[in-house]
Amino acid sequence: MVKPNRITSASQARDYFKQHYSVSAERYYAQGHERPGVWVGTLAREMGLSGAVAEEQFMRMMAGQDPRTGEQLVRLVSTAPVFDKATGKFKVSKEHHPGWDITISAPKSISLIATYGKDVRIRELWDRAVDLGIRDLELHAEAKRGGLRVPLRTGKILAVRFDHDVTRPVDGVATPDLHSHILVANITQDAQGKYRAVESNEWYA
Repeated sequence: MVKPNRITSASQARDYFKQHYSVSAERYYAQGHERPGVWVGTLAREMGLSGAVAEEQFMRMMAGQDPRTGEQLVRLVSTAPVFDKATGKFKVSKEHHPGWDITISAPKSISLIATYGKDVRIRELWDRAVDLGIRDLELHAEAKRGGLRVPLRTGKILAVRFDHDVTRPVDGVATPDLHSHILVANITQDAQGKYRAVESNEWYA
């Protein structure tokens, strides 16, 4: 099963990293199968990003910045005016939509075999299946062009992959649940090298 969820704010993105994906935050992974987040996607590869992702890099990516330098790659968007009672004036702030959490989940029977059966072939097949899922995400990656113009197909994503064997613990108990989170940044790049915000309609379709 594939389920896309919109990440709505920078604070939510930080919570995702600290509470859901950071090994030090909680025992979310099954014993002996801790796997840190790793860079995935063509744009990550072209930026020279590989291996484990650091929290600072992750937060830069979610802010629409270059994970390596902090340079703003995607412009901030003005929010709707909000009335400020203290000043008696309307205020407009700038914000950035961080990205999406694309969750890919295995059937329960596969989760049980992978977690308790210790059949390494299942994990290898799962890795291949998720890689194919990421490839399909890229095939449908598009960039916004503004106004009513048709989105531009780019075929590039900048993302981090996190793998889990179990559910988040409830009352200290975790159950087998093999799944992967693909945290896709709201950053893509066109053929001319310009960085653009992502149009996600094709992913939901």
